[in-house]
Formats: sequence, structure tokens, C-alpha cells
Amino acid sequence: MPETQRLYLRPFEPADLEAYAVIRSRPSTARFLPGGEAGAKATASGVRTLWGHDAWTAGGYAPWAVVEKISSQLIGHLGLRYLPEIQETELLYMIDEPWWGRGLATEGGRAAVDFARD
Repeated sequence: MPETQRLYLRPFEPADLEAYAVIRSRPSTARFLPGGEAGAKATASGVRTLWGHDAWTAGGYAPWAVVEKISSQLIGHLGLRYLPEIQETELLYMIDEPWWGRGLATEGGRAAVDFARD
């Protein structure tokens, strides 16, 4: 899995569910997600589907959990997702607000694209 100077990008684990659901439901973060705040109040099963095994097997890739190395804290998701309706792949990310403004999405995004190329 990709790793950067400050981040680990890894598959989600069941233990991530609670922290991820909290990040995803914050109004500051949710406003940038498809469906906005209303859509971000995902159930546990909805969150599992977002980063579950099916996403990896259907398209060969899906977003990773983003873990800050020093704190070992889950801070969001980042990675690639295939959009069948336009037959394109997008780079997507969601980083928790306390971690904004540090270039982490750019750092992780570069690692994800490099990983895909390799």
C-alpha cells in the first residue's frame, strides 16, 4: 500500500468504522461530499459499502483509509474510484477538518496516482 512522508494509505478495517462515520458526518466535511450533509449521515452498512470488498473487486481499486503517521489517527479517505457513467477514474479525498491546510490531500493524491501507474 502507498505510504508518504506523513501518511499511510491502507484498506479500511472494521475498527475504522466508528471514527470514519464521525468524520463523514461532520457538517464541515459533509458539505463537500455528494449529497451534502443529508447524504453524509450514512448508516454503518452504507459506510461499509463505500469502502468494502465489492468496490475493490468491481473496479480493481477504491479509496483507502488515510492514517496520519505520528498520531496513527484515521483522518479520512483518499484514492481512486471508477465512475462507470462517464467511464473515467477520479481521484477523490475526504480529510477531517482539523487536518486541512497541510497539503495532505495533495501528498496522498500523488501517492495514489503513482501507485496506480505502477
